Amino acid sequence: MVENRAPPGVRTRLLAAAALAALALAAGPVGAWLAGRLPARRLRESGERLAPLLPAGLALLLLDAFTWSEARLVHLVGCALLAGITQRALRARSLAPPLAFERSLLERIRLPRGGSLASRRHLPVLVVAAGAVYYAVWFAHVTLQAHWNGHTRSYDLAIFDNLFWNVVDGGPFLVSTPAGGGEVSHFGRHATLLAYVLAPFYALHPSAATLLVLQALLLGAATLPLFFFARRHLEPWLACGVALAYLLYPPLHGSNLYDFHFLTLAPFFVFCVAHALETRSRGWLAVAVALAFACREDVALGVALLGAHHVFAKGRVAAGLALAGLGGAWFVAMKFVLMPLVAGEGVYASIYQGLAPAGETGFGAVLVTLLVNPGFVLGSLLVPEKLEYALLILVPLAFVPLRRPSGWPFLLPGALFTLLSTDYAPAVSIGFQYSAFWTPYLFVAATLLLRSDAFEPPGTPAARASRTGWLGAFFLLGLLASHQYGALFQQRTASGGFHEVFPFHTTALDLERRRQREEVLGQLPPDAKVAASECVAPHVSNRASAYTLREGVRDAEYVVFGLVPEAPGEQALVQGLLTARSFGVVTLNPGYALLRRGAPPTLNDRLLERLRGGAPLAP
Repeated sequence: MVENRAPPGVRTRLLAAAALAALALAAGPVGAWLAGRLPARRLRESGERLAPLLPAGLALLLLDAFTWSEARLVHLVGCALLAGITQRALRARSLAPPLAFERSLLERIRLPRGGSLASRRHLPVLVVAAGAVYYAVWFAHVTLQAHWNGHTRSYDLAIFDNLFWNVVDGGPFLVSTPAGGGEVSHFGRHATLLAYVLAPFYALHPSAATLLVLQALLLGAATLPLFFFARRHLEPWLACGVALAYLLYPPLHGSNLYDFHFLTLAPFFVFCVAHALETRSRGWLAVAVALAFACREDVALGVALLGAHHVFAKGRVAAGLALAGLGGAWFVAMKFVLMPLVAGEGVYASIYQGLAPAGETGFGAVLVTLLVNPGFVLGSLLVPEKLEYALLILVPLAFVPLRRPSGWPFLLPGALFTLLSTDYAPAVSIGFQYSAFWTPYLFVAATLLLRSDAFEPPGTPAARASRTGWLGAFFLLGLLASHQYGALFQQRTASGGFHEVFPFHTTALDLERRRQREEVLGQLPPDAKVAASECVAPHVSNRASAYTLREGVRDAEYVVFGLVPEAPGEQALVQGLLTARSFGVVTLNPGYALLRRGAPPTLNDRLLERLRGGAPLAP
């Protein structure tokens, strides 16, 4: 859609969309006018009953992943228009009386009596559970394949693999050697105390692959607390639909496809907190809140938001204020007191540095700008990249969380931790873990704003019609956006981490590189200290000391790396080691090399020639 040309198949789809739109406009009023039988009121009612053909035509136009892949912002604006058109068209149809042929058709259809599938109490939760299992199995499979094919990275999968290894092995508190050589605890970066809760599962099979499986399982399992929360506000099948919409949510897919992150796991724990607040179970709420706080320090701010919501919307002042105060206190204590004691400075303040006044640094300087210069802050938000990101977040939900002011506070975690960032592209990409600042809170908000009593005047035909319109838009846009930007319906456009298009499939070349890597790693002692290149590190990080090669070899006994450059600076560092003869080549094949400190440098010159652009190594 960037250029004024399209393949024949796309032209056919465009023509079909135009035909549907024309039919919607003409079939009712024009057809009746030609017949000369219907008064003006019936003409209007016929048009209103056929109005959904308009969004159907537009949806058909937007339903082509490849065509729109180079014009995302245009596609997202079209989806935004589709959401509004769908809502209005379905509302109009619901208020208009059925046409004659519709009444005749309904009279001929015998509705099922008691005992139908729709009336079975446990079927919706079974559908949700089946969806959760499918999601977990599918994403575990594709992320494991990507890992084995060498598409995961030291930053961040090796970091967390090594962190878990040290937790299980009784190492120093939350130390991870791939990040900075383990000289400072990872607690200085993030308060990921959940590692101690998940450590027993990691101990069953200590490797990076276990973390990928755990992540897929927890993200899939999050549908269950979401469903039980939604079922307290919606009809069972609508609650089932909301849970399945969560599984189709493209930002969820993108974060799942980028290695492993504690923040990515947040939806499960936030949904558990939301459900526990509804059930008023103190024990369940205490466990859910503790796990959410342990996930990461900034998740506590989202939990505080849920507490504040219960104060203002539910009237539960004591419980809501306690949770809001506890969440806020935990976040402040961790982010601004305990973590800086370990790191020695405000970690990640640099991603907001563009908001700090000239010559000043840190969170305090950013806060001053937020308070005294809102115009400058607004200017930093109104850029194409952030507009596109905001649409990617909100379009799959058909903007339901924005429907009423009560939903706006649920946007705060995402806005604070992503939209306010400056010059940090991952924070405004759905392919990274940061979309978890939006996902759970927006689905909680959408659930609350789709309730029957959230439409006014409650119980009236107008309220029911308006709800029908919003529900139709919610589910239509969820399917359409998932098809375009998600990973389940098609795999040509989904992104994950630094992969603009995630590598889902395994090729013959992938299998050969797997064999070459395992051949080299087979010569590496399991307890040796090792420095590894970016995409090899996750395969050797399940040991006490594993360093990221581009940061230096430190006291490593071995160096293992891919001959195809994986990160800036790696190849130059290795060439220096080979030239100085401090390391010698012990294993070498066309894809990978293993060096050992003090080994004979017999093969060093051969590897140097290859690294400097000489002839490729023979198999």
